[in-house]
Parts: sequence; C-alpha cells; structure tokens
Amino acid sequence: MILAVDPGRQKAGLVLYCPREGIVDSRIINREDFVDYWEEIEATYGIEKVIIGNGTGSDFFAVW
Repeated sequence: MILAVDPGRQKAGLVLYCPREGIVDSRIINREDFVDYWEEIEATYGIEKVIIGNGTGSDFFAVW
C-alpha cells in the first residue's frame, strides 16, 4: 500500500493506493487529524511507501 500526501499549511490531500486494486481511499483532512488517519490505515492495510509532495507544509509530514 502506498500513501501519497499533498501537504498544505492547514490541510492535506491524501491518496491511498494499492498497486493491484488502484485507489483505495482519497480525501482531504486537517493536519491535526493526520495521526489518527495514519494509525487507522497502518493498522488496516500496512503502508509500504509514503510519497510526500515538497511544497508548503511538507516538513510536518516528513517526520512520519
């Protein structure tokens, strides 16, 4: 499972992608909700790779 993150100052666009099944989930969330989302998808799917855009707010997500 691959998580792609398009970071922003207050929100982030997220796409959860499975190479065999395609897009599993796509949403925009507030940054403060990211930890809960991460814990949910990691427990459910397991994440093999994270791709983070290098624009505004990327430093916040790079620590994960």
